[in-house]
Amino acid sequence: MGQAIFMTGTGTEIGKTVVTSIVALALERLGMSVSVLKPVQTGLAEDGVSFAEQYWYERVAKLSASEGMYYMEPAMSPHLAAKLTGTSIEPERVAERLEWLKQRYDVVLVEGAGGLAVPWCERDGRFYMTSDFLRDYQLPAILVSLSSLGAIHHAVTTAAYADAQGIRLLGLMFNQFQEQEIIHQNNVETIAALLRLPVLAVVPLLPAVSRRELETLAQHWIEQGKAKQCWRCLALAYSYEQLEQWDKQYVWHPFTQMKQYAKERPLIIERGQGSYLYDVDGNRYLDGYASLWVNVHGHNDPELNAALREQLEKIAHSTLLGSANVPSILLAKRLLEYWPHMSKVFYSDTGAAAVEIALKIAYQYWKNIDPVQYATKNKFVSLKEAYHGDTVGAVSVGGMETFHRIFAPLLFERIEVPSPYVYRMDEYGSEQEIVGYCLRELERVLEEQHDQIAAVVIEPLVQGAAGIIVHPRGFLKGVERLCRRYGVLFICDEVAVGFGRTGTMFACEQEEVKPDLVCLGKGITGGYLPLAATLVTEEIYAAFLGDVDEDKTFYHGHTYTGNQLTCSVALKNIELIETRGLIDSVKRKARRLAEWLDRLYDIPIVGDIRQKGLMCGIEIVKDRRTKEVFPRAAMVEHRIILEARRRGLVIRPLGPVLTFIPVLSMSEDEMAEAVRILFDSIACLYDQVQAELV
Repeated sequence: MGQAIFMTGTGTEIGKTVVTSIVALALERLGMSVSVLKPVQTGLAEDGVSFAEQYWYERVAKLSASEGMYYMEPAMSPHLAAKLTGTSIEPERVAERLEWLKQRYDVVLVEGAGGLAVPWCERDGRFYMTSDFLRDYQLPAILVSLSSLGAIHHAVTTAAYADAQGIRLLGLMFNQFQEQEIIHQNNVETIAALLRLPVLAVVPLLPAVSRRELETLAQHWIEQGKAKQCWRCLALAYSYEQLEQWDKQYVWHPFTQMKQYAKERPLIIERGQGSYLYDVDGNRYLDGYASLWVNVHGHNDPELNAALREQLEKIAHSTLLGSANVPSILLAKRLLEYWPHMSKVFYSDTGAAAVEIALKIAYQYWKNIDPVQYATKNKFVSLKEAYHGDTVGAVSVGGMETFHRIFAPLLFERIEVPSPYVYRMDEYGSEQEIVGYCLRELERVLEEQHDQIAAVVIEPLVQGAAGIIVHPRGFLKGVERLCRRYGVLFICDEVAVGFGRTGTMFACEQEEVKPDLVCLGKGITGGYLPLAATLVTEEIYAAFLGDVDEDKTFYHGHTYTGNQLTCSVALKNIELIETRGLIDSVKRKARRLAEWLDRLYDIPIVGDIRQKGLMCGIEIVKDRRTKEVFPRAAMVEHRIILEARRRGLVIRPLGPVLTFIPVLSMSEDEMAEAVRILFDSIACLYDQVQAELV
């Protein structure tokens, strides 16, 4: 099955036919079979017999595989030409012919008449436009533009219209019609920057056009590598069905039961903009999980993009093993400005790796101080339902039975203490009574076994993967005090809660807690690239200093430790958090969000709503009085997220809990819309469940 690409323009008489011919000839030279379809043609060619574009393809470009469908003599808008000539333009016929051609050619280039807002015919009291055809038949487009005066406005407005209509633009092609080189060069660069699209071709000013001239340009285009770049863009245009087949055939998705996944229509994301994700069909979704809790400033942020491009022009990566690089140095300094009691930064690639590193450092710290005195300090304490990542060490300190029980034989010993899960601990009394109970249990463990415990590990303020369990005020500070009292290290896993997510830059700030080690990740690069960091105090770092033969070195590392691209975008992310006043906006939006979320209690299956900053969990229950949850096999929560997706919002469940973790820069209007979709989706499932019971 071949690929169909629509060649549209910013208007009429801009040279789409010339550009399409060059693309066709170049792709043929690359060994592909190419067909050109001009479905709607108006106006006569110079010979007075053939129609203009068809004349060109057959007589000038000499493309034998060129087709036309609706030929109309008047040189005017298709719908008007059709009315005057008694022609009935049927988009379905065009689609059928296109499918026929795709069965026989690798690439079908479809040249439109004029631009996207061109009416073909009238249907149901409205005009059927070129854009309707592209949307109905899911055709991506390449935008052909002039580079002369006025081109910027026409290109930007065309792209905005395409976006509003859900049409994917794969790239830009320019025609130089005038000799004003300064305007030409500036307009090409400006349009490409404004639209954030690749420039796939620039056709120079041509005194005369012939097959020979077209072949020369096609060859030049190939030699520049532009033809292959164009083909890479065309490869993005694989049909949804083809991508779905390959996805299910080749990809193993994380935290996903693939047997169930194979039964469903997957969401295939193609691009993002601001708070929205766009799938390969052009459908738009509010990003209600911040692309797994990482996105800070929105997708496709121009300043983060620029920071990456700037660093890419210097170097993408060099090792941090035995040498340094500029961005990693500057980022370490910036991070430590937020953690002044810390001394050093150890980089890694994921939050789990940051935790793994913290555990190894904590363990080795005691051995480096005195391997005899602290020979038994080998255990770690963590909370019930803890989640710290999926590497073996991180799983060892995890407490999620569903995720972790299968790996029990591989894990080192962990001591579990209760977590203040207020919603499900009524028997212990009020919030503060629950906090008191949990702290007493922790103290009992530390009092009895502190000589065997290397560290306590905790997610400060919110246990994310456990279902957004929000700890009451005072619990975090109480854990810190107990660690100090009994001489064990205190590790705070800020991977999910850091970088503004809970309403302060870091969660520990809210209770003035100073851990011995802290783990950072997720939002550190604004959701752009994988990066994590483990920060330690000077006391801990000093324990690893010694002569070579003392073996106090921390033998741990990653190939991409301190990678320049990731550190550069992280630096810009922190700068933007500060200059854009993001933390204050999160606090303001969190207050509004709490008001909107409260409405969800009107739906009987909503048992509890938990929120800290812009981290929200909605616990779904079968019976609000008993707090009984639905059986897993009923997949109620999964059905809710599918309903939300259908309405334009992507979220994920954690067991019986729906999580809403929006992009931090999401506007209040967008957030209100997301909550409205949440309400409607949960209410819809409640109605379905009630009907099923009947």
